[in-house]
Amino acid sequence: MKKFLYIIFILIISNNIFAQDNISFTAQANRTVAVGQQFRLTYNINSKGSNFRAPTFTNFDVLMGPSQSTSSSMQIINGNVTQSFSYSFTYILAAKKEGKFTIKPASITVNGKKYTSNPITITVVKGNATVQNNNYGGNQGNTSGVSNKNIFIRLYLNKNTAYEGEQIIATVKIYTRVGIAGFDDINFPSYDGFFSQEIPTPNNISFTRENINGTIYNVGVLQKMILYPQRSGKLTIKPFNITAVVQKRVRRHSTGFFDDFFSSGYQNIKKILHSNTVSINIKPLPNKPTEFNGAVGHFNLSANINKTSTKADEPIVLKVKISGNGNLKLIDDPKFDFPPDFDVYDPKINNNIKNDESGAHGTISYEYLIIPRNGGDFKINPYKFIYFDTNKKKYITLSTKEFNIHVDKADGSSSKTIVNNISKENVKYLNKDIRYIKTSKIKLKPVNNYFFGSITFYLIYIIAIIIFITIYLLKRKSIKQNANIVAVKNKKANKVAKKRLKIANKYLREQNKEQFYQEITNAIWGYLSDKLNIQIADLTKEKAKENLLIKNIDKEKINELINLLDKCEFARFSSATTEHDLDQVYNQASKLISDIENKI
Repeated sequence: MKKFLYIIFILIISNNIFAQDNISFTAQANRTVAVGQQFRLTYNINSKGSNFRAPTFTNFDVLMGPSQSTSSSMQIINGNVTQSFSYSFTYILAAKKEGKFTIKPASITVNGKKYTSNPITITVVKGNATVQNNNYGGNQGNTSGVSNKNIFIRLYLNKNTAYEGEQIIATVKIYTRVGIAGFDDINFPSYDGFFSQEIPTPNNISFTRENINGTIYNVGVLQKMILYPQRSGKLTIKPFNITAVVQKRVRRHSTGFFDDFFSSGYQNIKKILHSNTVSINIKPLPNKPTEFNGAVGHFNLSANINKTSTKADEPIVLKVKISGNGNLKLIDDPKFDFPPDFDVYDPKINNNIKNDESGAHGTISYEYLIIPRNGGDFKINPYKFIYFDTNKKKYITLSTKEFNIHVDKADGSSSKTIVNNISKENVKYLNKDIRYIKTSKIKLKPVNNYFFGSITFYLIYIIAIIIFITIYLLKRKSIKQNANIVAVKNKKANKVAKKRLKIANKYLREQNKEQFYQEITNAIWGYLSDKLNIQIADLTKEKAKENLLIKNIDKEKINELINLLDKCEFARFSSATTEHDLDQVYNQASKLISDIENKI
């Protein structure tokens, strides 16, 4: 019993020590506010404490607080029950004047130990800069009744100048002081003159607050792209349009005193937003080396071989890995100088490239299957990889090591090594008047007895013609069958797309918006997959663009198709769609698929 109580005592002490080591006491508040604007300052702690001491709010008025609240959560994992608590102290403050002020840390005592929170620095701007989520002000000459100062979009590049092939991060942002119900039409820039790769962004826009010239806006990211300039000179990204559905406060007719409390509502209004024009100066790469293949960024190179001693006809695997940050997807495959005795197959390529705000980074690995056919000692010369380092502004040369390989002759074979350093020339006859003496039996033939013109000759001739005609007919039949297979596949693509559009039309009549847009999206992606012979898992917007351009589809038609996909993706999460919008999307999807089908 004493041992049991001792163990319980030790566990309690250990638990208290562990809990103390994991105490979290933090302060949270908006970092940008306006003069007179109310905001919350909250102190959170994950353990019950006492003697809470708040700092002095010198430059702020305390409108309310501190109000205390407690929350708890319980988890059951593999039969183990864990419970956690959170305590908060909340103040409602209002700034007195403009400036940048720091609220000092608060303090609290937990199990006899004093803890302090982090300080909070808050920027206070003019009092008329308060974000108006529900009030738009005057229309200021705008036909929608929503001012261009209350909502607009901007395109930003992370640099003003760059080298040809250097990574550039493009960000499309929306700035708003009004409520947004969704987007009706989105036409992102085409980025002419650039090779572009999309950076994944959340489907639901997450807004942050920014101070723009003394005015506070809710700012959300609509798109992020990695751009690789394909030519030097001044490149311009033309303006683009986005149609946003915003919520405008309207007042209904009031018939009495109490109706004033309920006489206001909201109306959805379409607002066309125009972006800015962005230009960037692209510098040409200086004095390109002969072996330079267009790699720009910062890279590492490594190579290894699975064995350096083998037998003829036994495979060898050579692996090459290029890693780093830059235009990895635009790099050509490594070219090795393999001995002619080796059979070398096209490399197996594995991409592990991620796109984020730092650009494209990761690795590309190449796996070469090599089969030596003859015995001997061989070498694989080093492969040189040259890239342009944008930080050092010079070319860097990386090289693999030389691989020496010993190949034994295959068992039971009499293979010989092919010698390449012997000068080849035509065979010469020496002393052609002397013949060697034949000791074997010689079969003599009558004079003037020729094979040409004999029955055997004509028989073989006729048989050869019959075989040729048979092969020709079989080949013709095979070609015809293959053509029929392609035709059936193309016909199937259109048929499946029409079937999915028919299902979408059913959801249109039922006003099931989410399923409708899902079926429209499935119809387009499924059609492109069948028509372009690309697996849906490997099909991207960029790959679809490239293959449609190869099939001579108009660029405008391709952009219209991609924009329709973007529209469907946004519309699935938007509540601001009407029956007219659904009809328009359905008709547009049907027409686009029909036009592309006829063109192909």
